[in-house]
Amino acid sequence: MDCVILTFPEFSPYLSVAFPDGSTPLDYVVSRVGELARDRSGGLSVKILHPGVIPEDINRALPNEWPRIAVPGVDRPSGQDALESLYNTVTDEVEHLLWIDGLAPLWSVSLARHLLNLHRKSWCDYTFADGYPEGYAAEVLRRDILPTLAALAESKGILWTRKLLFDTLMVDINAFDIETEAAREDYSLLRASLTVNHRGDYLLCRQLAAEAAQAGQPPVQAAFLEEEDQILRALLHQGQTLRTVPRYLQVQVTRSMTSVASFSPWKGDVSALSDPSASLYPTAAGEMSPELFGTLLDQLHELSPEATVSLGYRGEVALHTRLPELLSHLDRLPRGTFFLETSGVGWGGANRHALLETSRLSAIIVEVDAARKETYETLRGPWWEEVQQFIADVVQAHPGKVFVQATRIGDNEWELQEFFRHWNDTAGATPIIQKYNDFAGQLPDLKVADLSPLSRCPCFHLQRDLVVLHDGTVPRCFQDLSGEVTHGRVGDNPLLELWQRGAGEYQRHLEQDYPELCRRCDEYYTFNA
Repeated sequence: MDCVILTFPEFSPYLSVAFPDGSTPLDYVVSRVGELARDRSGGLSVKILHPGVIPEDINRALPNEWPRIAVPGVDRPSGQDALESLYNTVTDEVEHLLWIDGLAPLWSVSLARHLLNLHRKSWCDYTFADGYPEGYAAEVLRRDILPTLAALAESKGILWTRKLLFDTLMVDINAFDIETEAAREDYSLLRASLTVNHRGDYLLCRQLAAEAAQAGQPPVQAAFLEEEDQILRALLHQGQTLRTVPRYLQVQVTRSMTSVASFSPWKGDVSALSDPSASLYPTAAGEMSPELFGTLLDQLHELSPEATVSLGYRGEVALHTRLPELLSHLDRLPRGTFFLETSGVGWGGANRHALLETSRLSAIIVEVDAARKETYETLRGPWWEEVQQFIADVVQAHPGKVFVQATRIGDNEWELQEFFRHWNDTAGATPIIQKYNDFAGQLPDLKVADLSPLSRCPCFHLQRDLVVLHDGTVPRCFQDLSGEVTHGRVGDNPLLELWQRGAGEYQRHLEQDYPELCRRCDEYYTFNA
């Protein structure tokens, strides 16, 4: 006997927001589970795995006959708790579990059938599909491996997310028999998520569902034929569909600098792209006022509530003269994620206290670029001891949220292994090795290796990112240092309008028509959030 496990590691407000046909994403999920259950001869039961209490509107939409398995835990339950709750509830009469993401309205029933049959024939521990968009493919596992998975999840402190099974298996992947179904096209390169956890992903699913219905093809196919699937075809051939709302914002809160790397394009940069006096908001020279920052977050909350905002573009956040007030505005984007990028130099007084006390930052990225003092002084200056103490302080205040970064160039290549080992072994810190960026040929080519793909893809930054300078100006992208193209200014124009003004540039990339700056750029394939 097999069992469908409909999983909700969290509940999204978009589950109940209807698509153009009037059906909600949750209606799509339930309908597809029902079709799969009816199709299985020999029986296929359904259980719902969820944290805490199911919101009433979601609970009403789920069939009463599907038993609920509540996973204990405060906030987000652990992976161990989720797996143990499932094992203790599903009887040993069940051999195989079909794991389905409850936030994925467009998951493929036909592919799920195929994976379940493949799994049963192979008699393996775990079966998954590789290369498909997130949320498209189900996963299959034997019930008997749940205790082993729970122990592995406990050993690494893995939280319950939609990637729980794969993340846990990767802890000791050689201990399991695994079967894989590979996509003919690598849709994962599109970085598309067919889920509704983010407004941008909801809008993508909404558009794809509408196009599938308009084409006269029902959302569910009788047999899995990848090349005929309307959803996959639209993802491959309608690239503008992927540009929904901004997912990642780089915000210049100040243009003042402290420690700047020798290879930085804005070393000693003290110029603005536009006149600060023309701003609607009063601001110190060269820094974003808390009022303008609050306006930006308010508009972002309306446009893309789950966006990631990175503070520190082309400036040292530590030098902002009203930083505690600015950080107090982070709650105006309650579902957003915030990063802070810093050299670690210049943090003192109220700003240092505000940084150590805030709870809204998910990542503090410290640019160090060296494993040894001598190399650091060559690349960044005489602040080695100050930076090391800063890292120690933020690790103590924000363990697990501190990322120590080195940009890979010839001058530090020989010590990057030492850099990685040191910070990888430091509790509460994580090393990052960053690709060198020559800013579309505006700097010398210091790359140690060329990581660009064989075939060019449309720029992910034009598809997903927005840059906002200290006075609210929105340039074409983070590579456009001179402000060759700007789209307007936050406060003067609605954020949605500023975002839409970049659609034409992305369309040019889809048509393989690249402006001069883009032709020289090799950041198009890098990905932020």
